[in-house]
Amino acid sequence: SHVTNVIRLIMHQVEREPVAIFTAKDIARWPRGLHGVLIRRRILRESQLADSILCDDCEEGCIITPEVREDPRNGVAVGVHYCAKPGCGRITIDIEQLRQWQSDFEGLADWLCAELSLGPAPVSIVGKRLYSLGTQPTPHGAVEVFLARGLSQASGYDLVMQNADRLRAAQGALVIVPAHMPLPALQPILASRWVTLSDFVRWDENLVSLDASPLVKQIESTYPAMKEARWITVSDGAQLLLSDLPYLDVKRAAARVSKAAGAGKFVTNGKTRDARRIERISFDAWRLAQRDRALDAEDDEG
Repeated sequence: SHVTNVIRLIMHQVEREPVAIFTAKDIARWPRGLHGVLIRRRILRESQLADSILCDDCEEGCIITPEVREDPRNGVAVGVHYCAKPGCGRITIDIEQLRQWQSDFEGLADWLCAELSLGPAPVSIVGKRLYSLGTQPTPHGAVEVFLARGLSQASGYDLVMQNADRLRAAQGALVIVPAHMPLPALQPILASRWVTLSDFVRWDENLVSLDASPLVKQIESTYPAMKEARWITVSDGAQLLLSDLPYLDVKRAAARVSKAAGAGKFVTNGKTRDARRIERISFDAWRLAQRDRALDAEDDEG
């Protein structure tokens, strides 16, 4: 459909460009209401006025650079250009034609966090390129969901290999990309599943809203069946926590797990001390959240 094609075009530009620019002419071709929704969801935000514009006052269709001035008759800003071609002279451009909007990748990450109920806010791993959106317990295990841009380009290889240790280490993660699957060389390196946002975002014409709910099923079906036992001991949990927070020792890790169990941060069998057993899926979701907070603290210190 026309709407689907427009969303795909937007996502393709977001994938290719650090900041994708959309002009007033682009917006005019979009379905009614889509532009407003993208602005409200912070997926787009207004940028500075365009420096140049295609002039359609004559058949030649020149690219002109109008000067923004205030019309002395009414105080309204307009674009003015003087053309030396015979019969042209002073050309006035409505300022609305010079408006343009740019993509906001962090805003897109925020929207997906809320839409998929993954967490209060995304965690930036590599600025404006790679975000952890949060973790989701599923019937198969805890899934960590990422949003990444530019992995279909040559620079995407360096992004993963040099900077994104979190993504490389994530087991069974779901990586959402705006469009275009990652470079083939990356796919065997990362223990992740990939989905393209352009294939799953839907436009609801009646509600005039974007819908990403089809991604929920993708998240739920991502993690392979867990080989580990469903229930683990506090000692098992402490060892797992140590792999994420190596600055702890075994005693402190066990104390942190016990305290979290007592506070109901994950599911247990309701017993205490040596009889306590911890449900693995909810524990993994809590453990990944602890790792996120530790990484945030490191970023703040840096």
